[in-house]
Amino acid sequence: MTAQQLYLIQKVDIKILDLQKEQDTINAKLLSSPILQRADATFKSATNVYNDLVASQDRAQHESDTLNSKIAETDSRLYSGRVTNPKELSDLADDLKQLRKRQETSDDQLLRIMDKVERMQVRLAQAEKDLELQTDLAKQQSAADRLRLGEIGIALDKLSGERAAAIKQVDATELNIYDQLMSTKGNTAVAEVHVGRCTECKIMVSSSDSRRAHTGKELVHCSSCGRILLS
Repeated sequence: MTAQQLYLIQKVDIKILDLQKEQDTINAKLLSSPILQRADATFKSATNVYNDLVASQDRAQHESDTLNSKIAETDSRLYSGRVTNPKELSDLADDLKQLRKRQETSDDQLLRIMDKVERMQVRLAQAEKDLELQTDLAKQQSAADRLRLGEIGIALDKLSGERAAAIKQVDATELNIYDQLMSTKGNTAVAEVHVGRCTECKIMVSSSDSRRAHTGKELVHCSSCGRILLS
């Protein structure tokens, strides 16, 4: 009875689909812990801020070093005795004054940035610690879920074996019809006839179709929904 064989395959397929749905739900849960996601986002944000501050500190340090070099060079020229022109000496003195003023501003800025970097280091270390803690907690809490995933994997392997054995008993053409109906009829290709009605669409099945379905010599389709009838 091909309809009966297809019905048995359908029962296996529905079990497989249910387990795959549960599997997807558990995997999504493991990957979307809100607390873990927040901890990860906080750590990434702190890392970005810290890296930006370090880059700013490097630029400020470079500017300070450049000004120090210019001050040393200008100071050397001013007091070396090699420059004797009063106007040039006056200009050098003014340049030196401006450079030292800029250096003072630059050093103040560098100190402020260094202070921010130090404080951000503390925040980053705390964010990293929190992320590690939440990761460990998520792993502990997901132990049962991972155990269930293992059970599902074993069950799916067993069902796949059962399905492979079952389809060997079915004609390839009829199996193709079954597969098409499964994909277009909400994963229900075979419908039982109960009290003269198709159990899926609830429409009355003609007595002739019911008798033909009962003999099992051919596939009989519901005249309403098109599913294979099992009587």
